[in-house]
Amino acid sequence: MGIVTEILKGLPLSAVLEDKLKNLEKKYETIDKENEQLRDALEAMGEENAELKKQLAARSISQDIRADYSEDDLLGILESWFRSLPQDRRFAAIEYSNVDAELELPAGTAYRLLKKSVAELALDGRPIQVKREGSSIILFTLGKHPPRRATIRTF
Repeated sequence: MGIVTEILKGLPLSAVLEDKLKNLEKKYETIDKENEQLRDALEAMGEENAELKKQLAARSISQDIRADYSEDDLLGILESWFRSLPQDRRFAAIEYSNVDAELELPAGTAYRLLKKSVAELALDGRPIQVKREGSSIILFTLGKHPPRRATIRTF
């Protein structure tokens, strides 16, 4: 717009035309600033994208490794994970896909094996049981204390 301004300097302009010209120059400056901001944002996103690609590649490698684990290995991983949870989290709704992601397990592993890995666990002598089970979430609860054996006294 600077060239247009220079050419028009020598010509007499009406006030309306001068206002329009100033408005156009302001719009041009605004657009120029926005373009620069967009270029900066694009560069930042490109860097973030490169970092995410690295993380994805690393995750794919670890999932490939976990895919080679036997069912017993996976049961052990899930049981260990469940035991390490704070008690309030053990008895809150657990989303299978979050467990798979957190432990970097192949998709569907928690859905298939979490219930089985917790089946034999107990807390304070009370068995851990399934309270609710859906296709995406499972909820555990503490069962009742097992009945005590009656002792027979003999004389």
